[in-house]
Amino acid sequence: MFDTKEQLEEYIEKILNNLELFEWDVLHVSTNTDRAEVMEILSKSFVNDSLKNDINFLYITDIEHIKYSKIKQAIFKDIVAEWVSFCNEVLHISKEQAIESIKKDGRINFINSIVNNYFKKFHRIIFSEMFETFLEYFNRVPITKSKQIFIDKILQSSLNKDNSSIAIRKFNQLHNRIRIAQDKKNKEILKLKNRIRELRTELNSSAEINFNEDNELLYDIEDLEEDLEELEETSLYHFDDVIANLRDNMIDSMRVASLGV
Repeated sequence: MFDTKEQLEEYIEKILNNLELFEWDVLHVSTNTDRAEVMEILSKSFVNDSLKNDINFLYITDIEHIKYSKIKQAIFKDIVAEWVSFCNEVLHISKEQAIESIKKDGRINFINSIVNNYFKKFHRIIFSEMFETFLEYFNRVPITKSKQIFIDKILQSSLNKDNSSIAIRKFNQLHNRIRIAQDKKNKEILKLKNRIRELRTELNSSAEINFNEDNELLYDIEDLEEDLEELEETSLYHFDDVIANLRDNMIDSMRVASLGV
């Protein structure tokens, strides 16, 4: 790619001082939509795997154990990993050389500026994923006294700073709202399943098969099946304003708690 070592060094100097070039060549993003998609992938990885003991409510035992600082550290590591991969595959230099190249002349600050910018713009994606594990913990873990105490502690903590009259403060309140939301979701799912069943019956009962008409019917069924799959994955906060309010409140509380890390 480069004829001389000087040309290579000149390019490295340029790319590690130019955010637009670094994002395009190394991270393969150019728009906020691209960046958000990357952060969605990273968020799921962080919350469900690499940082699950630090930010996933299924694994933490106390809200004081939430380590927001590790989120930025993980983003930093992923960006460095992308840089190392780029250096190896495109610039044909070793991992050691790639790591050494970002240690020079304040280039670490350049990487940190990307981390801070991504975290500032897309922290809501990460904290949304964390909130989903809170709902998952509520739904999956058997009801015990310790579980109720843990839920109450979270709902009455700095993670739920909300003085409105609709704020959820107790396990039983959340239990009732989740039951309401789940009932609404189940009704929507049942409605879609019934419609799919009706269309399949109509398709199978056709006395004379018209190729074009039958295909239209099949397309409708396929579209509804996609809608059903999406609906089944939809979070419960979409079906209850009170849970949605709790989600927004906890996400904002996490944002405040993460300031300065």
